[in-house]
Amino acid sequence: MAATTSECGVVLMEAFMWRHQPRTREILHRVSSGAIGELRLIRSSFSFPIDPGDWRLDPARGGGALWDVGCYGASTARLFASAEPRSIEAFAHWSPSGVDLSLAAALEFPGDLLALVDCSFEQPFRCSYELVGTLGAIEVPDAYLPPDRPIAWFVGRDNHREQWNFDGRDQYAAMVDAFHQAAHDGRLAAPSEDGL
Repeated sequence: MAATTSECGVVLMEAFMWRHQPRTREILHRVSSGAIGELRLIRSSFSFPIDPGDWRLDPARGGGALWDVGCYGASTARLFASAEPRSIEAFAHWSPSGVDLSLAAALEFPGDLLALVDCSFEQPFRCSYELVGTLGAIEVPDAYLPPDRPIAWFVGRDNHREQWNFDGRDQYAAMVDAFHQAAHDGRLAAPSEDGL
């Protein structure tokens, strides 16, 4: 799809809606501006329990926790690292159908940056990411499915906690607007997503 749309001059965008929410864009700006010093660790968790007959357990339909919810952690790591990982190591718990029920992965990025991604279909609901730097950390609850009033927590080196509040604009509407602008411009709007 990526090759064909590129050859035909058609805009193709991966639908990672969370990348377009105002909170994500502002946190990305704060991290790149040095709010937590040098970024050293990215951690993402996304899990929820599903029924044994759920379609997400069908390998013929692209099933598995990594494909369904772990991709958000991989996307988070790549977005904040502004790079591709140099190495990846992962471990999984497999279902009888052969797809991963739970997966944990460690990613190494250039510049001494590490990422930990875990995802699961057999654990309670968790949906967060954390960015840890040399001067502090940012904790992002409800990361990929934000509430009406999205927040994040800044934690300083002295354990000082500060709540950051963000615009609650619908992330799906923001994604559609970004795609509309990209189609109008004939190229992806930042941050571009290369789903491949």
